[in-house]
Formats: sequence, C-alpha cells, structure tokens
Amino acid sequence: MPDSLFVRVHRSTNIRRDSIAAVRRKRRKRFVILQNGNQLPIGPRYTDRITATAQTGRVGGSETVTE
Repeated sequence: MPDSLFVRVHRSTNIRRDSIAAVRRKRRKRFVILQNGNQLPIGPRYTDRITATAQTGRVGGSETVTE
C-alpha cells in the first residue's frame, strides 16, 4: 500500500488518508474520526505520525481537537 494514500493508526489498522475527518484527544488517548463517523483509536507508537500528518494537511479535511 502506498504511503501517500494510507496511514497506519494502530498495529492492526491502516486507513486511507482521505477518509480522516479529525484527530481528537480525550485525556491521554487519541482517536481518528473518519468521514463516516466511525472512531478508531490511535496506537501509542503511531500518535506522532498521525498528528504530524494532520498538521501538515495530508489528510482529508482534518482538524485536531482536544477535549
């Protein structure tokens, strides 16, 4: 799978970058919110990669929200 289209968010989960609507944080855990409303946990090893991807705008319409 090409890195330009997919990103790993957990050891067992790869998702399309353009399906990410938001990255949210609740206490110490982070989640990816998909365009269809599903919420997936971000593994601790992948948190930095996902937040950097969201900040550079390489995901579809994402925003980072802290609750």
